Amino acid sequence: MIIKNNKKVVTNVLVLLTLVTCCFSCDTDLYETYDEFAVDNVVSIAVPDSLATVQGNGKLLFKVFLNADPKIKKGVISWNQGAGNKTFAIARTIYQFETIEVEIELEEGPYDFSVYLEDAAGNKSKTVSYAAKVLGENYRASLKNRSIKNVRLYSETEAVIYWRTNINPLLVETELIYTDSPDGLEKTIVIDASVDTTIVPDFQSEGTFSYKTVHKASLGSTDTFVTIVKEGTFPIALMNRRITDVGLNSDDEAVISWEPNTDDKLVKTELIYTDDPDGHEKTIVIEASEDMTIVPDFQSEGTFSYKTVFKASVDSTDTFLETYITEGIFPIKP
Repeated sequence: MIIKNNKKVVTNVLVLLTLVTCCFSCDTDLYETYDEFAVDNVVSIAVPDSLATVQGNGKLLFKVFLNADPKIKKGVISWNQGAGNKTFAIARTIYQFETIEVEIELEEGPYDFSVYLEDAAGNKSKTVSYAAKVLGENYRASLKNRSIKNVRLYSETEAVIYWRTNINPLLVETELIYTDSPDGLEKTIVIDASVDTTIVPDFQSEGTFSYKTVHKASLGSTDTFVTIVKEGTFPIALMNRRITDVGLNSDDEAVISWEPNTDDKLVKTELIYTDDPDGHEKTIVIEASEDMTIVPDFQSEGTFSYKTVFKASVDSTDTFLETYITEGIFPIKP
């Protein structure tokens, strides 16, 4: 048994020596293979951590987010498979995450970009792809003006424009241009995106006005686009029927005297007030031929409002125009 075991040990030792000899005999071939395929002076450059763009008018502002790699010295942005490129220097003063901004002016349209970074020796990082669209004249032509709901009289010399409430975060303001009535001078009113009502003083009766809307190119951009000019028309400058006197008819009644009507288009005047006993809103309709109105149960020194309704023309039967609302005050009750 002892002799048998010794034979096994001898056999194992011989196998081991054979393997070691083979390894040493192959040593030269292994090193030659490594030298053949290994790259000299391999340097790893960090890729851009992420990319973002802000659209402008005929340009893009790239935001290149860098990590803390201190070797980065410059970057290259190319587009449309090398059709153009822009190189930007990176002067690192801190070795931590930072953002480099690069502005590129381009023609309107979609672009495919490639971005990579380099060190001082020209070693490049991997390339990062990015797609973006440049805005221009075609985009401007597609923008809409802010919508007008209505244009009405506000007073004898003022019109009021009601705008649809803005929900577009890119809309900045609307510029309204008109010619005033007294002097024929051109006036401009700037309406902020948050404003829904515009009072236009000294407008010309049935005169035209023009307006255009200013939009940001994109959120965060300082560039703007101005829409194509659109026109609107002011209403006819109608005047409320004039009151010549407001007095007492009795302890509970007021009397309103109207200037005699001479306008064939005037249809009626509507007077609204709150009564004294119950605080209810009451309406009295005064025909064009009436020159005096008795108001029962008026509130002492209370206010009333009135507006006048006109036909659009003498022969019109279904088109009516309303004036602005005017307020008056009842007298003191005895």
